[in-house]
Amino acid sequence: MRTSPLKAVFLDLDDTLTEYPGGFGSILRLVYQRAVTAGAPAEAYDVFSRAYWNSTCGLWASMHAGAIHGDEVRLMRMRRGLASLSIADEALAARLHDEWDDLALGLPVLRDGALELLAMLRGRVFVALITDGYADLQRRKLARLDLVRWFDHVQISEEAGTCKPFARTFQLALEAAQVNPLEAVMVGDNVNSDVRGALGVGMRAIYLDPTNSGDTPHGAERAGNLLEVRRLIELWLSV
Repeated sequence: MRTSPLKAVFLDLDDTLTEYPGGFGSILRLVYQRAVTAGAPAEAYDVFSRAYWNSTCGLWASMHAGAIHGDEVRLMRMRRGLASLSIADEALAARLHDEWDDLALGLPVLRDGALELLAMLRGRVFVALITDGYADLQRRKLARLDLVRWFDHVQISEEAGTCKPFARTFQLALEAAQVNPLEAVMVGDNVNSDVRGALGVGMRAIYLDPTNSGDTPHGAERAGNLLEVRRLIELWLSV
């Protein structure tokens, strides 16, 4: 039985506090339609998609090391996707880059219960956002959704130089909150990055699992929506 009081709540952003109509993966499909209108084969999306996503790890490692800016990473991913189709068109890559940014910023909406959860937490615990991604896009997204005001600490992987599930990511947030791991909980939709990453440093974790995948790691709590997340946290706060 846990004896440490809950003093900090860390929240993921994409697909946790926000959601994308059609899912996050729908963005790249929409972007590819622009490539099709410019002559890319309509049936080659899977080839393009594999090349695009396979470039992520190496480019993100360079970004987190400070060797390359996130804006250039996004452009390079588009170049590599097009190169997989033998298309070397810098103007098209730039257009796809801009299309991605517009959709990534414009499509997400707040999940039901997000504001109620944030309002419940505000002033009761240290509230931090831990999000992987590009600093400029995430900052602009937070501004559009008017979310910054709810957080005591905003940690974006490009700025922090580390991403989930690496231990350093959670340790930075714990240091900002000035709490020990058992006094903090991570809430997120990604079972590996958010949940196992947090459990790995000794934190509590809530797996937001609207689709009921049934794969909740041992030691974590599962919630089907943000109302259930709120109820779990309120229970801990009442102890």
